[in-house]
Amino acid sequence: MVANQPGREVQDLLGSYTYMTPNIPEPYLNWDGQQIEHPFNNLLGSNLDPITSAQKWRSPRTWRLSISQLENLLNGQEINLNFDFLSNITDEETRNSLKNQDDFPFPPT
Repeated sequence: MVANQPGREVQDLLGSYTYMTPNIPEPYLNWDGQQIEHPFNNLLGSNLDPITSAQKWRSPRTWRLSISQLENLLNGQEINLNFDFLSNITDEETRNSLKNQDDFPFPPT
């Protein structure tokens, strides 16, 4: 969560960062002409472009997802848990805005 000043109210939050990266090393030492299907396509049903370079593999933007996407992924597992992040935020509009945000700039401006 990113606030423009410490101690501000939840409505003053600028945005949120949510990232998930694979637990594997970078697949190629030389990416010349190489590409890998974005892992989010299978995990989240996304339609993201392939990863085609070390720069793209290492970029935080490549691994960004919304809190809602993370919840759906975790709750879709065959375990008896229910993830509901930000459930203590009582203002539904603010909570939904933060949970569905996946385009907050990195680093924040």
